[in-house]
Amino acid sequence: TKPEPCLIVVLVSPGNPYPVTENKSDSDTLCGKPMQTGYQSHYVRTTRGGEVQKNMQSSKVYDELVVVQESQVVPLFRIVIDSGGISKLVSKFARVVNESPTSKELSTRDDTTLRIINED
Repeated sequence: TKPEPCLIVVLVSPGNPYPVTENKSDSDTLCGKPMQTGYQSHYVRTTRGGEVQKNMQSSKVYDELVVVQESQVVPLFRIVIDSGGISKLVSKFARVVNESPTSKELSTRDDTTLRIINED
């Protein structure tokens, strides 16, 4: 739905990261507070809702890194995604795979069927 979707690829120098374990709704939250003394970034594993993910076995986690200075981030390049060409590219790499009870079917805009196998 965005006019020009893209990915920005960067290099980040986190320095000495502080591992955040406090929940954003706790009284001792770090939200809106300065960086911890002796650290150059804060690192936290979160859920989609922004809550701290303490279960390391969960597959639905996101890495969040907050840095002190903009100079810690160096943009390398921007990858612009041609939304019209994605379905053509996907169909180019589509292949038939054997049915299994853990497979899922997906269809692209041009009715190409893809099967994804869960290898867990």
